[in-house]
Amino acid sequence: MSPSLNDATSHGALAFRQAVPTHGCGGFPAALRDVSEARRAVERERLPLIRSNAAWLAVYNRLLVAQASGTEADIEAARQALAAALETDSTPQRAA
Repeated sequence: MSPSLNDATSHGALAFRQAVPTHGCGGFPAALRDVSEARRAVERERLPLIRSNAAWLAVYNRLLVAQASGTEADIEAARQALAAALETDSTPQRAA
């Protein structure tokens, strides 16, 4: 029987090289440390945006790929996409 996607984190294989600070974005912990934790947080806090916002959909897809492949390159790509999206969300939007 093959392990589930959630089993991979129990072995620490999907940890980000560097934790991703969430910049006080509502509902997120102070930092996200691994792919599974990040995927669950994005599903919980940004699911409505995933459905209507291409940036969060791209983050979610990167997290799924990283979780499925477990490669360092995919994990780093997911970390970078997540960090960029959280930075964008934490930056106040100026009126046009």
